[in-house]
Amino acid sequence: MRTLMLVGTTGTENPSKAVMPFVLAIGALKSKQEIRPRLALLGDAVVLLRQAVIDSLVPLGYPPLKELMAEVVQRQVELYV
Repeated sequence: MRTLMLVGTTGTENPSKAVMPFVLAIGALKSKQEIRPRLALLGDAVVLLRQAVIDSLVPLGYPPLKELMAEVVQRQVELYV
């Protein structure tokens, strides 16, 4: 099984860019490849773990962070801060 490390550095100033690591991790899990994604949130992206941000962040063109975070947690994706 291969590991895919996804690094996020963007916070709430750009919601669509901020959720990209979560979208890519879920995409990797749903692919037919044996890939184990891991997420690393650095710098401004650390605020994405605050419950108020999780509940309110809605990017353009992607599901709300609340839905993405729920799926990442359900699928037990490792998260590094």
